[in-house]
Amino acid sequence: MRKIRFLAAALIAVILFAASCSQAEYAMKYKGFTLSRPEYSYWFSTLKAKVLASANSGVDSEDFWGSESADGRTCAETVTESINDQIARIAVSCELFDEYGLELDDDAY
Repeated sequence: MRKIRFLAAALIAVILFAASCSQAEYAMKYKGFTLSRPEYSYWFSTLKAKVLASANSGVDSEDFWGSESADGRTCAETVTESINDQIARIAVSCELFDEYGLELDDDAY
């Protein structure tokens, strides 16, 4: 469990670094798996929309994102960290899926 958390934290750091680097062709890389900037943007916006739909009735407002929790963090900070963690897990899962040669059967599609 600690190893997974460490990998997720490392991938989040890679995401943030890659996003700030204008020369990178990808937003994230983990072993043989790369996530392009458009793919990252897709995942981020999709997951953000799910948060909005469930937590704020789909309304995207500064009041919502600026609201603070008991620990003093804004909703935007908390959600961004959570979404980046989810994207990192997706990346690791995709790479492990390929490493182990797994395939989805027709019923899974």
